[in-house]
Amino acid sequence: MKRMAGIAAFGTVVLMVVSGPAPGRSTQAAAPYLQLVGTIPIAGQATVARGDTAKAYGSGFCGAAACSTVLLRIEAQVVARGIEVGENGTFRASFTVAEEPGRYTVTASQRAADGSMLEDSAMLVVAIGDTEEIPEVGLRVLNAREGLFLTSIHPKRCCARKLAFFQRLASPRHWLTVKRIRLKGDATRRFRAPLPHGISRVRILLPRTKSTPRTLVSRAVTVRR
Repeated sequence: MKRMAGIAAFGTVVLMVVSGPAPGRSTQAAAPYLQLVGTIPIAGQATVARGDTAKAYGSGFCGAAACSTVLLRIEAQVVARGIEVGENGTFRASFTVAEEPGRYTVTASQRAADGSMLEDSAMLVVAIGDTEEIPEVGLRVLNAREGLFLTSIHPKRCCARKLAFFQRLASPRHWLTVKRIRLKGDATRRFRAPLPHGISRVRILLPRTKSTPRTLVSRAVTVRR
């Protein structure tokens, strides 16, 4: 009987340990936590190209009405404000990254109902060099007889409202600019261009700029008029 009582007492102790708080944890709400998601799939870090839109996810923040909204900063620069927190203490937001290539600290901060500050930070990498996607230039013939064309650039972030050149192959090594085109905000443009009767080889060219570090050229398209 004494042995059975000892086993029962031991079992009670084990149950108390298992059901109690884990070491280093408390029964209070979790600490604020910020997670960033980039646009370039690199394991272990949130990575974007300049001009991309990154996403921020927060948990452990205050969802009470008396608490302030969340503010997002890249270093000292505010990139998003007025972010609402749900009753479960979570939020989601997006922001555009205009910084030069490098590593930056993104911080989410909020004033709690008791006047204390809730915040957490995460690292964001702005990519450089070959990590960035090379834009693709497209050119379609909509109506060859009327000289109607459509050009589009993907991804559009590189080339919105940029100047492009519609060119015709005048000799085996010489492209003649037929028309200058100003792209729209979505990096597309529908346009008309004069071409001689017969067969022409045409293309779109975007010159090198700060946001397009190399000259971009579409594939050559054959037009019969």
